[in-house]
Amino acid sequence: MGGVGAGTWTRRDKKITTANVRRLDVSLLSRKGALGKQWPFGWKATGTISWSKGSEPTGSIDFEVDPDRLRIFYRVEMQYVEETVWLDRTHCHYGGMRLWFSCPKCDRRVGALYVDRARFLCRQCQKLPYASQQESYLGRMQRKARKLRTRLGASGKLIEPIWEKPKGMHWNTFERLRKRERAASTLGMLSWMHEAEALLGSRSHAKHH
Repeated sequence: MGGVGAGTWTRRDKKITTANVRRLDVSLLSRKGALGKQWPFGWKATGTISWSKGSEPTGSIDFEVDPDRLRIFYRVEMQYVEETVWLDRTHCHYGGMRLWFSCPKCDRRVGALYVDRARFLCRQCQKLPYASQQESYLGRMQRKARKLRTRLGASGKLIEPIWEKPKGMHWNTFERLRKRERAASTLGMLSWMHEAEALLGSRSHAKHH
């Protein structure tokens, strides 16, 4: 029987975001082959989902899923927990069905649940912000620039110029992405300079008082 890991259920830190807690999403179950396409009568799948940080295991759960519900089994501080998450479906525009979780607390249709304080609930019920919502303007601009650099096949070093176009990319696309990367990097640098000036100004003011 899996366990979600010791030390999980402490008082919430304001810095905790969706990136810091364990996530259970529909696509993960699909990749594990746990969501059948035809849903034959009596169909059921079982398995285990594990989480780790680097090479260090941080927790696991056992699951059982059938056409209508997902049941998850785990331990919290030596206490056995069994929880049921009902599945919902919507029609896709181009045919087929899309599966969703129904949050065990608010019944909201969601694609992912997060475990914090011993229950798997939606982001809103867990009161978890996205990691980007905790970032400074500088951090957002740097992350945006690095994301664009990845698409351009460049290194993550923001000071390095981008000259080489990725193979197969149109020149118009290359120039457009490079322009966006340059703008994000410049805005990030200006923000850093503004923060540095404000810090130096506050220190100078403190010395004179």
